[in-house]
Amino acid sequence: MSTPYNEQQQAPQYGYPQQPVQQQKGAGLAITSLVLGIVALFLSWIPFVNYIAVILGVVGLVLGVIGIWKSKRVMSIIGSAICLLAIIVSFVAFGSFVNEVDKSIQELENSQSE
Repeated sequence: MSTPYNEQQQAPQYGYPQQPVQQQKGAGLAITSLVLGIVALFLSWIPFVNYIAVILGVVGLVLGVIGIWKSKRVMSIIGSAICLLAIIVSFVAFGSFVNEVDKSIQELENSQSE
């Protein structure tokens, strides 16, 4: 007599059982903060686009700080630092742009008055 299909023996499985990979809480926040910081740092040098860089930097900084408190990861700290750097560079680039425009206007007014 033959055994039913459900009762047939299965071949032995070799190797270690695979367990699902568990990420720490806040890993997504750290990655998002890092990406936003890098994008904001690249955009912070462009005169009228650096407004967007400031917004991205602030959002990335907030997410990075939340990621630091949730997971205490190095990536969150690096992302927050890059976002802060992007905000500072944006303000410096905006200030130098305004300074150069002001100089150009002064030179133009001086040349027209002569």
